[in-house]
Formats: sequence, C-alpha cells, structure tokens
Amino acid sequence: MEVKRTRLAIDKSPEVIEGADVPLLPMPTEYQQTLWASFTVSGIGLHTGETACVRVRPAFAGEGRYFVRVPQGTNAARAALEMGLGLEDEDEAGAEAGEGEDEAGMTDAEYRQMTLDAYSDYLTAMDQQGFNASFMDYLETEGYADLIQKLRDEGPPRYVFSDPEAPQPRGEDEDMVPAHASALVEPNPVNMSLGSETMTVMTVEALLSALEACGVDNARIEVEGGDEVPTIDGSAEGWVERICASGLCPAPARADLPVWGADRPTGQTDGPWARLQAEKAQARAAAGGAEGEDEGEGEEAELPGVRKLVLRPKEVVSVHRGASFITLYPEDTFRLTAGLDRHVEAPVIGKQWKSWAMWEDMHYKHALAEARSFVSSPEQAMGLRDAGWLQGGTEGCVLIAYGERWYDDELVRFDDEPVRYQIQSLIGALSLLARDGHSGLPLGHIVSYDADAELAAAFVAKLAETAREEDWVPIVDVTGPSEEIDYQELMAEVLGEGGAGEGEAGEDEGAGIGAGEGEFEEGEQGAAGGLEAEDEEGDGEFEEFEEGEEEEAEDDSIIDVEAEDLDPRGKGRGGKARR
Repeated sequence: MEVKRTRLAIDKSPEVIEGADVPLLPMPTEYQQTLWASFTVSGIGLHTGETACVRVRPAFAGEGRYFVRVPQGTNAARAALEMGLGLEDEDEAGAEAGEGEDEAGMTDAEYRQMTLDAYSDYLTAMDQQGFNASFMDYLETEGYADLIQKLRDEGPPRYVFSDPEAPQPRGEDEDMVPAHASALVEPNPVNMSLGSETMTVMTVEALLSALEACGVDNARIEVEGGDEVPTIDGSAEGWVERICASGLCPAPARADLPVWGADRPTGQTDGPWARLQAEKAQARAAAGGAEGEDEGEGEEAELPGVRKLVLRPKEVVSVHRGASFITLYPEDTFRLTAGLDRHVEAPVIGKQWKSWAMWEDMHYKHALAEARSFVSSPEQAMGLRDAGWLQGGTEGCVLIAYGERWYDDELVRFDDEPVRYQIQSLIGALSLLARDGHSGLPLGHIVSYDADAELAAAFVAKLAETAREEDWVPIVDVTGPSEEIDYQELMAEVLGEGGAGEGEAGEDEGAGIGAGEGEFEEGEQGAAGGLEAEDEEGDGEFEEFEEGEEEEAEDDSIIDVEAEDLDPRGKGRGGKARR
C-alpha cells in the first residue's frame, strides 16, 4: 500500500558551514562524510570479557563502514596514549604536534574539551532548566570569562591537523567484514554480531549507532585482540564523544572506486538544498556587490562531497513476534518511536514510550547516546551470566532493575532510560541497511514495541530484501506533496474495515505470548541459553491463559507481515495476558 508523502526529510536543511561557524556536534548531511581524524578505544567486551582495541579511521566515499582484523600490537600503544594519559601527557603530545599554550595558559586540547563540556551543559540547561538564550549568553551567566575571551579572539577551537587524516584504502587480502545486513550472523535477543569467512565481530550496535546518527558514513574500523567491541560504559556516549573530538569532513572520492548512485541527479533546481545555496550566494553577493547576484539560481547546486542516497520505502514494512513488533510507515522524515512494558517484572521501568526525530529533536548525543543497556532484575542478570553472556561484568555499564527501584541509582541518567536505549540500539541495527557509504537510517516513521536485537535483525533483513534500487533517492529528493497523513484513515486501510472481530482477536490473543515481555528471556529461551521466564511466581493470569491457549502459544517465531495483514497493536497485548 503506497501512502502520501508527509514532510521533508530535513525540515530545516543544514547549511554547509565553514570557518568560525563550524557546528560542535556532528550531523548527517546530503553528501557522504567521514572522520577528520581517527580515534582509538581499548576496553573489555560486555559479553566475552575479552579485551579489544578498536581504531576508527577515515575511509573513502563509497567504502562505507567496515571492520578489519589487524595484528596484535598494531594500535594498542595508540589506545594507551589516547585513553590513558592525563592532561599533562596530552599537552605533551599536543606540543609535539605543534600545539602550544595561549597567554592564559590554556592548551588547544584543554580549549577543545572545555568548549565541548560547556556546550553540553548549555544544551542540558535548555532542556531541563528552561534556559532560553544563546550559547554566549549562557557562558556569561555561568562565568566562563576565559572561554568567552578565547572564543571572541580565535573563534571555535580548531583541530591540530592542518589537513584531514588521509584514509587507508581497503586491502583486497585483509580479513574484513562489512557493516551490512548481509553480514549478520547468529541472530539472538542479546546483541548483534557480524561475520565473514575469516572474522567475527560482536556487539556492534552501540558503535554503529553512534557513527550513523553522527553522520560518519564511511569508516575503517580496525579490531585488535578480542572479537567484541569494547562496551565502554554500556552506552554510546563514549563513541559520540570521540567522534565529536575527531570531527567530520566530506569523504574523499577514490578514482578507482565509482560510488553507486552518486551521480544520480536530484532533478531539483528549486529544492531545499538548491534554494539554500541560492540564498547563500545572494547573501554573499549582497555583502560584496552585485557580482554573482544570480549565482545558484536555475541550476542544481554542487555538493562539497559525493552525493548521499537514502532508502525511501513506499509501503508499510513490518515484522512481529507475539506482542512484539517493528513497523515502518512511509513518511518523509527520520522518526523512531519505541515502547516497552516491564510493569510486572520491573515496576521501576513500568510502561514507557518515546519518539525521536533526527531533525526536530535534541541531538542524538544528548537525547539517546547516554542511555545504558538494562536488565529487568538481578535474577535476569545472573541468568544471562550463567548462559554465557555478561562475562565482562555489569558494574558501571548495565542498569539492573530491582523491583520498584534500581539496584544502583547512581548509574541512572534518565527516568525513561530503557526506552531511550531501545531507540539507540534500533539505530545501530538500521545502520546495517547502509550500502556504499549511503544512509543506513531509512526515511519513514519506525515504530517498535518490546523489540530486541533478534527482532531488529529480522526487520533490517526484511527491509533490505524488499528494497528496490529506485527506492534509493538523494536525501534532498523527498519533497513530494507535503501533506499530513490521516493516521486514522491509514490504520483503517491497514486493518481492514472495522479491524478483526472480537472472536478472531480472542482466538489469536495468546499467540506467542511472552515474546518480548522481558528484554531477553520470555519467549526466547532457546536463543538466550534456556533462561527461565522472569515471572515464575506469576499472578495466575499468565498460567491460566497459557493452559487454555497452549497450542497457539508454542510458536514464537518471527513473522513477516504484509501491510494488509498488519495489526500494529500486536496480538496478545489485551485479554488476560496484559491489562
């Protein structure tokens, strides 16, 4: 079923800003990007307990994101330098690279970090304290006298590199696995792993989520040591901070690597991007005279890098397992909505819903990246450990629900942290749709409920399977008629006139009950190592229902759902199983 377009993918198209106005927070844009400079992280894998060193490096346009196995000792010393040094050592390293102190005794490294920290506090003040003024006003209010003076004298901090770090071309004989849906191996409810004939890399979702949401479309990810990406603190925040410190730049093109779709014209001489370029050209002309007054009008604006495409499905795509589901509704924006229900096994979590749109809401760094992984009870954590997961330990990186409170309240960053984490992880899964350096996050409104890594993997595989080449369009080529969707009308079409009758709903209510009830166990005993369901004591309702509907409850398999058969409410959410 094809539906009407709703809104632009970018409600306010970001300008390509240069010089002193470079934004501090990295974002995706209409052309392919990569890192300005590489960064290295060393740490322990959450599930294997093995130490791994990961270096994320710039890559050429069209190479996309990919993992490479490198020999022991390749990057370990670099990781120690980047992660283990104090400011004194960092200053020493900066001095070797040509950095020095200013008159106030502030090094470039300190300047960069202070500016990022102050800007982070500024966004928090706007979000939580209702501060409503400019960044400079905030600095004056908080007494950042030295920082204000340096910003006025020098502008935003610059990186020590005079030129972006040169990418290393991908070698034909390297042990490599692409960050793509085709490389998914051993789907399970706990984490996502990618593999090839020569290597495997585990728990990739946090790193890939950060790269996708921050606009790092092409990256060479070198893995040394263990097979699992370091957990850092159980969230994506550590990765985002390093991306912010490294910076972005247009991904350079390789002469010997044609990029699929990069030469696809937008057909728009008056679209958002072209209009922006025309406005900028007119502003420049007004400032410098009549020369170039009509520059940019009537012709397609030239991008500073290789054009980036985005998957724009035209039909509803959905998978579900019992009451859990993930569904994409066609819409011209990047919007994700997630829900979960743990009110029985973890009242402190309860029932949560959250929606996040990239171009409308607070930046990923502050809205989603800080959310940590979680479990619904100490018993669940111990069960996972007994089943072979969480071998790296949970301290400082996993939120553990303990009835009506958290086991360690000091770890909690948001009241709705679990659902924020689910959106963060879903972005990591969707990043696997990316191909040849193009966008992984598709256009549309994606709604998930009680979804885990296994269901997300099935959803990504379904999207990749149903995608057609003509569904990949330039990001600016999504204008269409800007009409609001009538969701009531849409749901009526999806469900059929009047929806399913009460009798039909009652017959199917128990199908797959429990799948998606817990983060890892319920309905997923085989994949999670035979864990027992959390609600062993129960209240009689689950047992009574399951006895009556035993045959229907046996099938917990993931089902691909056609649009006309979709019930977005999820069967099994009503009746005795849920109240």
